[in-house]
Amino acid sequence: MSRRLAAWLCALAAAAGAAGCGAGAGDESATGPAVACLQEDQVLAALRAAPQPVRLPDGTRLSECLRAATADAALQNLGVVLTAVSDRLADDALDGRREAALALGYLIGAADAGSRSSQGIQLELARRLEGSARRIDGTSPAIDAAVLRGLAAGRETG
Repeated sequence: MSRRLAAWLCALAAAAGAAGCGAGAGDESATGPAVACLQEDQVLAALRAAPQPVRLPDGTRLSECLRAATADAALQNLGVVLTAVSDRLADDALDGRREAALALGYLIGAADAGSRSSQGIQLELARRLEGSARRIDGTSPAIDAAVLRGLAAGRETG
């Protein structure tokens, strides 16, 4: 694992640990994430814009998807979609596709940004997405650099 990527992942985990836990995960009165957040093809298509700000077709930021997923079912549905997206991007990055590594980094950064202001449960989803980056860490310096670039952009504009 490159030291720089390892440092980023450690920083994300530390930030996640600092967030509080509380009510919200089981709050079924929440409206949940936008429909576009739950469409794998729309999330993948939107991520093609990375490192520029990524918006789903309805204008939703990826971080907003996590913030809105406060009900258990909404978070589970979002998790299914985002983990499938992150796994697919990681597979593509393992094949040497830097744009996939960049998009994966962006997704992870946006998830981190969305979970920072959450009630805590969204942190588990953000951590799961980080696992995809660990799969590709050390593939090549170019892939590692793309993930880092995406992480920074996702945390900033995701």
